[in-house]
Amino acid sequence: MSEKAIDNLKNFLLSIHRDEVNILSQDESVCLTFILFKENELEAEQLGYSVDERGNSLTGKAKGDWQEEWIVIGYEEDLEDPLIVDTSRESCPVLTAEHGTGEWEPIVLFHSLRNMKKSIS
Repeated sequence: MSEKAIDNLKNFLLSIHRDEVNILSQDESVCLTFILFKENELEAEQLGYSVDERGNSLTGKAKGDWQEEWIVIGYEEDLEDPLIVDTSRESCPVLTAEHGTGEWEPIVLFHSLRNMKKSIS
């Protein structure tokens, strides 16, 4: 997780001026409410996703592993599934994945942070 990516996401969270966002599923059948982290919580909230309580990496390269380039920016209100930004791609797609299944199988909510910001502005 790069410092530049963290700084960019902190700026993004500051710019949207919201504590929560409602996001329609791609087929528009379900509306999910995501709680967003405050910019000063972002690094600490990676605990349990990319790092453990001792600072050891929880990332891997295999399918189903938490990827090093993923940064959690919030969570779904009811099930607490993470709202993830994939910083490995320039567009920074926004994903979510079911929490607690033993494997991470993300689905794309937005193809970019810009698209997410447009949909909630």
